[in-house]
Parts: sequence; structure tokens; C-alpha cells
Amino acid sequence: MNYFENKHFNVHAIIYRKKYLDWAASNFEGPKPVMHNDMASMIISVANNLTRNYRFSQYSFHDDMVSDATFACFRYIHGWNPDYRLQTKIADMSWDQVYDIIEEIRTEYNKENLSPDALAIRDFPSFAYVNRICWQEFTNRIMYERKHERVRTALIMDIGIDTILAEMGENEFKMDSELERQVMEFINDHRVLENTDAAVTHRKLSGEIAAAENHIKSMDATQPDLDWLGCGDYGIHLFNKNNPVPEL
Repeated sequence: MNYFENKHFNVHAIIYRKKYLDWAASNFEGPKPVMHNDMASMIISVANNLTRNYRFSQYSFHDDMVSDATFACFRYIHGWNPDYRLQTKIADMSWDQVYDIIEEIRTEYNKENLSPDALAIRDFPSFAYVNRICWQEFTNRIMYERKHERVRTALIMDIGIDTILAEMGENEFKMDSELERQVMEFINDHRVLENTDAAVTHRKLSGEIAAAENHIKSMDATQPDLDWLGCGDYGIHLFNKNNPVPEL
């Protein structure tokens, strides 16, 4: 069994989606519906496996990236919405209809014998939906860490390395040899940055990151990239930080 079975995930997803819509119809009374353990495990597996992608494998904060991605998936998984493919929307289905569709998906392997709604739900690209959320959260975490790295770098350059070393010598707190080695290595890296061509590269990189951040903020929230997957609320949340999805 692969770490993500699309058909298996969709069976649990339609149940969760139906429970969520019923909960929303009741004016959000009672606790929020809980997803099935298998569904949660597959989401976590997608986030963990995405860290092996060459674009993310070199970063040291994998745990933070996975945590951000899984939290976002759990928070916005109710946006999983294949209604645009269905003849009858999930909100209009009875539970008997939902269970009939699930039984079809589980027992019928010949797609020619499946009903249109069962076929649409079975083939809905849930992996792409989950992977896209994880990818975006990984990107957000990288931009966040780079922003704070620039702040730390600017702070060291503004205060002056000599001042920092002097204060370290006067401080009663004594660092162990490994911590001192790491601090000195960090400081020396930025000492070189002040006087070499690396400073130019650093400034260019900072400008490119800032331009990317401004581009994301300026994107039109009425047409998010995730609309084609039926992501709904999550797409609006991604590209319109000033109008986030309300907490539920």
C-alpha cells in the first residue's frame, strides 16, 4: 500500500465533508467533526515525504515545516469539495446516498459500472489538494525563516561584531565549548559577509524575497490558484492575508 491511497482518502473525505456541512447547517453547535485516523495519517505522510523533495531537503527546520503543513491541512480540510464534478452536491445528499457511493467505490473496480457521482469522487485529485497546501506552507515557513535570518544579520552588522565579542567576554554566563564554537562560526560567517562579494549576493537575495512577498500580497484573492481543485476557503486564506478564514 502506498503512503497515500487516493480512493481510500476520498472515502473518508466525503464522510468528513458531509459531517462538516451538517455541523455548519446546525450553526456550528457542538464540537467540530473529527477526521478518521487513516485520513490524518495520510496527510502527515504527504508532509513528511514532501520534505525529501530537493527543493526542501537542504533546510534544517523540517519539523517546523511539517508541523505548519499538517496544521493547515487539518484546519482547512473541510475545503475539500468535489461538488463541481457531482450531479448532486454533497450538502444535498442524504446519508444513505453517501453510504451507497462509498459502497460502490469500495466494491466496484470497473469504472464503467460506477455511477457518475461515485466515479467523480473516486477520481478526485485529493493528493494534489493536500500536496498543494503542504507546498504552500513549506514556502511560507522558508520565507518566515529567511526574514528572521535577515533581521539577525542586520542586528549583528548594526551592533558590530567587536561589541558583541566584548559583551560576551564581560558576561558572567559561560558558554560550553560547543555552543561557543557555533556562536563564533555564525559571527565569522557574517564578518565575511560585510567585506566580500557575498554581501552583494545577500542584498540581491533579500530583494528577490521581498519582491516575492509583495507579489503574493498583491494577488487578487477573488481568483486564487486553488479554485480548480475546489479548495475554496483555503485559497482565499492563502492569497488574502488581510481577510483570513474565521476561526471555527
